[in-house]
Amino acid sequence: MPTRSYDEPTVIIDGSDSIAEPEAHSEASTPVGITAVHRGMEAEEAARARTIGLVFFFVSSLTSIWAPLLDGHPTLKLPLVVVLGWFSLFSLYVYWLASVPQRYTRNVFLAYGASAVAASTMVLIYLGPFSPTALAVTLGISFFGQGADRTGSWLVCGSAIALCLLLYVLILTGVMPDVGVFQGDEAQFSGALFMTVMVPLVLLVTLMQARWSREAVEGALETAVESTMEASRRGVQLEEAQVELERIAAAGGVLGHLSGRIIGSYKLGPLLGRGGSGEVYDAVDTRNESSVAVKVLRAGDADDAEMITRFEREGEIAIRLLSRHVARVHQYGRAPGGTLFIAMERLDGSDLAAILRNESRLDLSSARVLIHDLCQGISEAHGLGIIHRDIKPHNIFRAQEPTGNEVWKVLDFGVSRLSANFATITRGVVVGTPQYMSPEQARGEPVDVCTDVYGIGAVLYRVLTGRPPISGRGQAALYNAAYRRPQRPRQLVPEMSRAVEAVLAVALAADASDRFQTVSSLSTAFEQALAGHLPEAILHKARTLAWNTSET
Repeated sequence: MPTRSYDEPTVIIDGSDSIAEPEAHSEASTPVGITAVHRGMEAEEAARARTIGLVFFFVSSLTSIWAPLLDGHPTLKLPLVVVLGWFSLFSLYVYWLASVPQRYTRNVFLAYGASAVAASTMVLIYLGPFSPTALAVTLGISFFGQGADRTGSWLVCGSAIALCLLLYVLILTGVMPDVGVFQGDEAQFSGALFMTVMVPLVLLVTLMQARWSREAVEGALETAVESTMEASRRGVQLEEAQVELERIAAAGGVLGHLSGRIIGSYKLGPLLGRGGSGEVYDAVDTRNESSVAVKVLRAGDADDAEMITRFEREGEIAIRLLSRHVARVHQYGRAPGGTLFIAMERLDGSDLAAILRNESRLDLSSARVLIHDLCQGISEAHGLGIIHRDIKPHNIFRAQEPTGNEVWKVLDFGVSRLSANFATITRGVVVGTPQYMSPEQARGEPVDVCTDVYGIGAVLYRVLTGRPPISGRGQAALYNAAYRRPQRPRQLVPEMSRAVEAVLAVALAADASDRFQTVSSLSTAFEQALAGHLPEAILHKARTLAWNTSET
């Protein structure tokens, strides 16, 4: 029978110890996002623009000086010098401008392309379309054809090819005289027809080859980046599996030291796992033979007043929660032998941590159901003044109900805060799991419902990106939770919509006042983002919030 796993470490640290940055710690390297590939390609294009700008400057300058000395048509010499002079200066300007890639914009690309088309057409008319000069146009097509602006590339190069073809046709049909320095009279009609067909065809093939080359390089780089991202996600799964193996080893195997004993009315069976405040056993209620799960305080904590109080608090809090989305507690108390216990419903299914070890990520539809159910359960806890403080995949369970329906349930209120009766029990203490812990919680500051908003946002980040928002283990993870920001989600999952990323940005805001103020508003916003109707106010707020955009 599938069951939940107890538990990845819940950190409990005396708040009097300040969180100092570790002297050295290692973190999983962040994969370069697809956006970085595009930025790299844009930088490469700017570098090519500098090279071609310098080449065109020298070629056009030399041509503007030399060509008028040839035996060309007198009325074309001045226009030729003006057009080539302009193109020469523009090429020099592009050479300077592209030294900073951000300045080499789409408008500059299009303007430079238009200037190149005008210059090449003028040179073709002056020198003659039937001369070898026509093939020099391939140099420009090779450059502009590889532009990042696909539409602009086809527009610039297509214009050059179309004008070249038009010039050939007009001369071939006698509509326009051939006034070039190098004329095609000797080739007669068949030779002129051959040039009319072949030259534009060669130019078109050059353009297509340039586009194929650009797209092939982009595709190869994107595939490499996606493979790196997948390897990173697998690394997260392996790390989580390692934590689970350590948990199993710490639990001492299948049987616990209380297996076979009767605690209250419950006969304990195999050990299911070990949580932050106790051991959980598969058990049978001897009164009706029903299956239950029984959590008992560990023997080593039996004399720890604070752990006893925390265990009793969990029982008192959980028994008050009658939500469909919270694991039901049947009874809590102290057995005749003095053992503290909590008897709860036995769930069939798997916890989210186990699911993510197999699947890495959830699709948006599954994530929507998860966040809806999770927010329902936590919202009902907040209605009773309860702050969970340890929302993480291990404490979220996908249970199979007797009706066959699946429902997500919240587990383990062992470190929760009951605002009325237990407000001072964990004051000055950092509790929770660093990878899913809010900054104020990691710093040992007061917490409220926004702390749980962050926790749910952190779980949503994990199921959508394949990695927790905070990396590291132990003190390194605690420091990162307190003072560092999560990686921008769209760098990890480029296909993620900006609306979904905006929801994550607000849910995971460093300042609690910038977050959603209730878990219900988080759930509603996520639904709206998936439907494509996220309010502009949330999108605007998200744009003001910082991510960690480091890519190495």
